[in-house]
Amino acid sequence: MFIYLDIFPPSIMSDSVSIQDLEKLCADGDAGAMYQLGMKYLSGEDVAKSTAKGRKYLADSAKAGNTDAMVALADHYKESKEENRSAFVEHWLRQAILAGCDAAILKLADYYYLGDGDSNMKGALLYLEHVKRSEEGTCEREIGFLVMMFENGWLDSGWKFYAELLEVLADNGVRAAKHMLRREDIPEPTDDYDYETLLAETFEIPETIEEEEEAKPARPMRRWGRSTVGKRALTSLLYDMGIEFSKTSNGIIKTKKGKEIEPEIQKLIDRGYKFKYSYKTDKWTIMDKTGKE
Repeated sequence: MFIYLDIFPPSIMSDSVSIQDLEKLCADGDAGAMYQLGMKYLSGEDVAKSTAKGRKYLADSAKAGNTDAMVALADHYKESKEENRSAFVEHWLRQAILAGCDAAILKLADYYYLGDGDSNMKGALLYLEHVKRSEEGTCEREIGFLVMMFENGWLDSGWKFYAELLEVLADNGVRAAKHMLRREDIPEPTDDYDYETLLAETFEIPETIEEEEEAKPARPMRRWGRSTVGKRALTSLLYDMGIEFSKTSNGIIKTKKGKEIEPEIQKLIDRGYKFKYSYKTDKWTIMDKTGKE
């Protein structure tokens, strides 16, 4: 049982404990110290940057049960360019969920719906689980994603959990979902995939990682700005800016709000996006056939 983090929170440990002390604690099997030292090696803080050492310390901490290390590894691989990064992301987020980290449920949901995971089914399933575990009124963002998926026809009526999705949508004012439930117009499921099935999936990842050259500069954090024009989907930018929208099959994006988000839309207009405002509907629209900037 590791209790070091209970005595020294990460913010205090990083400021007051020397690298030598962290290394000694790691040698004694302290999961919290492994996590701190792993993060330092990944960032190059107080040590010579080493991705391999950072990964090793974080993996050792994660294997000792530290969910912060599991999530940190998933975040690290998600931002890497390695071909097998998806297996690492999915493995470590699943491990964090199984270890009791509810925040990892939302991270994995976002990975499938907004990131490289590219699975509406798994994204919807995890958003549903997150909503079920959360207090009422605290999941507007996640419910908004489910509503958008429903309106765009991305929720499959053959899913085992489809009826549960409809109940959540109905509880949040989606009339079509209410009508389907009232009419009992819900087909029989055509698969048995559920939350337990998802968590039971396993992914092959290398047991060890070879030491590597560390001459490469640190990869900058992903930001939206002029330097990213041509590299990111417009829908991704809208998600990051917190702008709710819907998108039709012919590529027309329509925002949920109007004048109140004008400052945010103006930033996109300044970057060359040809948004149009309708006084009649109080909405912003733009054609996005390619899905690229």
